[in-house]
Amino acid sequence: MNSGTLVVGLGNPGSQYRESPHNLGFEVLDRLATRLQAHWKNECLAFVARAEQDAKLLILAKPLTWMNLSGRSVKLVLEYYGVALAQLVVVCDDLALPFGRIRIRAHGGPGGHNGLKSIIESVGSDQFARMRLGIHPGEPVADAAEYVLQPIPEQFAPLASTMVEQATLAVLTIVQQGLMPAMNYFNRLSIGETNRTGLEEL
Repeated sequence: MNSGTLVVGLGNPGSQYRESPHNLGFEVLDRLATRLQAHWKNECLAFVARAEQDAKLLILAKPLTWMNLSGRSVKLVLEYYGVALAQLVVVCDDLALPFGRIRIRAHGGPGGHNGLKSIIESVGSDQFARMRLGIHPGEPVADAAEYVLQPIPEQFAPLASTMVEQATLAVLTIVQQGLMPAMNYFNRLSIGETNRTGLEEL
């Protein structure tokens, strides 16, 4: 049944959300598509692109539903391409992590993230990998919903770009080497630290 790895980046459709913390999952997928010279098409309530990396198939998907309905699209893509749940990787923001940190997990609950909650409810399981991108600014956030939908604060823009690049490399590491090597390296990476182990060559 496994026809490749499905990488889903979460976000909200619409240009007004493009530079918001909540759309960092989309940013990672866009960078992957550019790197792999993959082209988007509209299907399964998502923008979907296919690419190969070292003879391994990657299916990239950006749900075009609202964030809290992401599961509808993810389920459709899984079924259409015949991808096993164990080969699903979801990339999303995380307000519980400091800005710039990456956390990869093999499974787990939604952690308050509406996109993950929707996916878990739609596929009936939390047994899929997720990559969380830290967006907490280091000071109290008065209105979380407003913060994640506003443009990324200017002082965090360079760090956000670095984190997106690291997350892109992390996805390629998962595909080429497996989940554990990616977890062992990227979960320990300091904020803004550049890659020094050859992963930049992936």
